[in-house]
Amino acid sequence: MDCINENILNNLLGAFTMVEKKGIIGIIYDNNGGLLYFLLVHKNLPGNKAWEFVKGHVIGEMDTEEAVKQEINETVGLKKYSIKKKLDFPFPVSDGQDIILNDVFLIETSMNIPVKLDYDPNKLNTYLWSNKKRTLETLSESHKQLLEKAMPEIEKLIS
Repeated sequence: MDCINENILNNLLGAFTMVEKKGIIGIIYDNNGGLLYFLLVHKNLPGNKAWEFVKGHVIGEMDTEEAVKQEINETVGLKKYSIKKKLDFPFPVSDGQDIILNDVFLIETSMNIPVKLDYDPNKLNTYLWSNKKRTLETLSESHKQLLEKAMPEIEKLIS
């Protein structure tokens, strides 16, 4: 009987094993006369108070740089921007079911370039350009940690 219960337990645990997936995060910024502003987005989910950077999944064998370009186009509609750097470290995030290993890109644009959100009610409902201090106060905890880790690279790019 113990052997059967152990097999059932192992099967149940196997069903809840997290899967590792690939994703991207785009830290989109404007170096406006030496003052940094970041583009943050907000998902339209009940009870969601978190602001984050643009992010998405990598589908199939898609290259992560192509994935970040596609995500920028689809979710915030920026037509003019420059990918300045892909960070040297992946940024893991759990979505509650899986672990997503995100490649992180630093992307420069201008706040004068129109943002055109994908207004799918299950996706994003608004965006915000925010200075560094307000960004750190507003971001979800994981994206706040990411920005703190990425800031030395951003500062090198803008100096």
